[in-house]
Amino acid sequence: LFYVILLHLKHQNVSSNLWWMTPGLLNILDDSTDLLGVRLKGVLLLKIFLEKCFVDDEHWISFHDTGLYALYEPILLSMCYCLPPGYSSKDSLAIWRIVFPTLNSIYSLQFKRNQLAYQHHLGNFLSQLLLQNVIPRINITDEKLTEFALETLIKIIKTLKVSIVAHLQRIIYTLGEYMVRNAFFTAFTSLVDKTIEVFSTLIEECPTGRINAHKYDLLAIILITFEKCQKEGKMTGELTLRLRQLIINLECKGCNLTNDKNEILKIKDMREILS
Repeated sequence: LFYVILLHLKHQNVSSNLWWMTPGLLNILDDSTDLLGVRLKGVLLLKIFLEKCFVDDEHWISFHDTGLYALYEPILLSMCYCLPPGYSSKDSLAIWRIVFPTLNSIYSLQFKRNQLAYQHHLGNFLSQLLLQNVIPRINITDEKLTEFALETLIKIIKTLKVSIVAHLQRIIYTLGEYMVRNAFFTAFTSLVDKTIEVFSTLIEECPTGRINAHKYDLLAIILITFEKCQKEGKMTGELTLRLRQLIINLECKGCNLTNDKNEILKIKDMREILS
């Protein structure tokens, strides 16, 4: 019933119904008996509320003016930390698939007229949750969770665009340390693919100057990935092309790699991606 009401609630009727909707939603979101069956259903209701009920801020109350952000954002953020081993991988993924986009929706509405504030909060989510907690803790111990984290990282990079430069160094370090250097990295084709996609997106969105400043870090990640895949029999024609394309993308960003490639080719057979 709650779902049906929210689905059909008109923007002009939001303020007159907050008196019962807010306690109702908070009661579901605060439930301590059933995380998936009750609390997560509450997040779904909140997502519907955010996406369907605030479509005309010019004539009716905006989400920002309701003051609800301070109530819901901490609840959603706390649910993002439902990580193994405290929770099963299956439960964590089920929670993330609903909570992550809902959190983005609440940021979008709250900071609809303040793009810098939206980017700041989305950047904090990226840095504090994904880069400092999720990827280091999950690492590659769970393919599905890590893949979802990397997919989320790609979406955030595309959303923040040039502003992602503030997190460039942390992204390079985190993925290099916890993904590429991991002894079992090449055992998971999907994670290799997603990691390459992260760096491809990063190179595309970041300013030329910052990519140039980190060209050796990025080049090292490409070469290590190639060498590991080659030694462990995981190299494919498609993967070779994708790594080669990353090199090309760096050069298109103004990175002069000619001397570096010549020196590398003297000691390593990497002509497939460097020539």
